[in-house]
Amino acid sequence: NEDRTISVDKTVIEELRRYKIWCRERLLKGGVRLKDDMHILFDNDLGPLHESAPMSRWKTILRRVGLKYRGFHCLRHTHASNLIAIDINLKLISERLGHKSIRITMDRYGHLLKKSDERMRNALEALQADLK
Repeated sequence: NEDRTISVDKTVIEELRRYKIWCRERLLKGGVRLKDDMHILFDNDLGPLHESAPMSRWKTILRRVGLKYRGFHCLRHTHASNLIAIDINLKLISERLGHKSIRITMDRYGHLLKKSDERMRNALEALQADLK
């Protein structure tokens, strides 16, 4: 797993800020000061989350809201599919997902580009009509 930087919107940034404040307050109650190099996702013992914790919590959330089980990784596919649906450049999506090549992205999500093809055809037809 390589580190990468992804852009997020103002809402996500604000939620992360609020979460970090909440973490600081929770840690202070336990007599611990949050340092810049400390994890902000932590377990009940204030240590880093065990690698199985996110999946366990995901299952709990789905069960509590009465949704059919979907793997946590489905969120990634939904995100990529939504970006394609709003015509985000496929190269940018590929980089965001951390794919080593745009070909990987095309192999996985290329079937979703059919709507883009239809929009392109309609735009070309409108352009040709304007030229007449």
